[in-house]
Amino acid sequence: MNLRSLFALIFVSLSSLAAESEDSPVATRMKSIARDFKTLSGQISDTAQKDSSMELIAAIRKNITAAKTEKSGPASELSGTKLEEYQKQFTKGLGALEDRFGKLSDAVKAGESAKISALLGEINTLKKDYHKVLR
Repeated sequence: MNLRSLFALIFVSLSSLAAESEDSPVATRMKSIARDFKTLSGQISDTAQKDSSMELIAAIRKNITAAKTEKSGPASELSGTKLEEYQKQFTKGLGALEDRFGKLSDAVKAGESAKISALLGEINTLKKDYHKVLR
C-alpha cells in the first residue's frame, strides 16, 4: 500500500468516526438547554440582566418545544412498547420542564425573587429525576 492510499484510508476512517460521534438533533438541543440553564442560574438574581435572562428562558423553551417532537438517542435502541413508554416519559418530562420555564418567565417578569429561586430548585429536581428515569 502506498502512502497516498494509506492517508486516504485514514481519512475515510476518521471521517466515519466523526460522523458516528456527532450528536443527534435532540442531544444538541439538550446540551443547549443545559448550557443556557447554567448561564441563567448564574445571572437570574441580577435584575440588571433581566432582558438577557428572558432571552435565555425563551431559547430554552424553544428547544424544549422542538425536542418534544424528536426521538432521543437512547430511544433509538428501543422498539415496540418499550419505545412508546420511553418516549411518553421523555415527552412528559419535557412538558413538566416547559411548564416550569413558563412559570419562571412570569416570575422574572414580575421580579418575584422567592418564586424564581423555588422554580430553579424545581427545575433542577425535574432534571435529576428524569435523567434517572430515562437512562
